[in-house]
Amino acid sequence: LNCANALFVDVDFPKPSLSGLLSNIVWAFRRRRGQVEAPGSNAAGIRKVEEWAGRNPGRGFRLYRTKEGLRLLFTDQLYDPASEETAAILAELEADPLYVRLTQKQECFRARLTVKPWRCGIPRPPSAFPWDSPKEEAVFRQWEADYTRRDAEFKVCELIRAFGPPAKIGALKTIVDVHDRGAKITANAPLA
Repeated sequence: LNCANALFVDVDFPKPSLSGLLSNIVWAFRRRRGQVEAPGSNAAGIRKVEEWAGRNPGRGFRLYRTKEGLRLLFTDQLYDPASEETAAILAELEADPLYVRLTQKQECFRARLTVKPWRCGIPRPPSAFPWDSPKEEAVFRQWEADYTRRDAEFKVCELIRAFGPPAKIGALKTIVDVHDRGAKITANAPLA
C-alpha cells in the first residue's frame, strides 16, 4: 500500500546478535518470574512507543504488531513524506533505516499487505517482468498462484491498540480500512 500522505512508520525489533543471545540466556537464568522482560524484547519496543505517545498526546495513531516489529499508522492528520516533521517522527520512533530512506527517496509511505514469500514457505519469485518467453511467464504465474494460496493462510499484522483521536479525515479512514482488511488484522491466522 503506497500512500502520499498517510504516515506509516516501520519499527523493527533488534535482531539478536551472538553477544545479545548470550546476554539474553544469562538474563533468563538470573531473572525471577514477574520481573522486566529481556533487553530488546517485543514488550520493550511497545513500551518505547507508549512512552513516545505519552510525550506526544496530540498524535493519533494505530499500533500494530508485525512478524518482526511494529507498524504505526497515523490517524491525526496528513503528513508530507519529505517534511522535517515527518523526519523527526521517524527518528524519534527509531524507524527502520531502510524504510526511512525509501520514504525520503520515493516521497511516499508504504505498508506491506501481503506476507513475504519465504515467511509462508514459498521461494522468491522465479523471474521478474518483463518475461523473456511465454514459458517464463507460465512459470511465474504458477508461482503466483502458489503464493496467493499460501498468503491467504497468514496475516501481516495485528492491532495492539489505538492512541489519540481516531481518523476524522475521510482519506485516512479509507486508508485504515484498506490497510486493516488487506493485512487481515482480525484473521485467526499466524503472523508472517
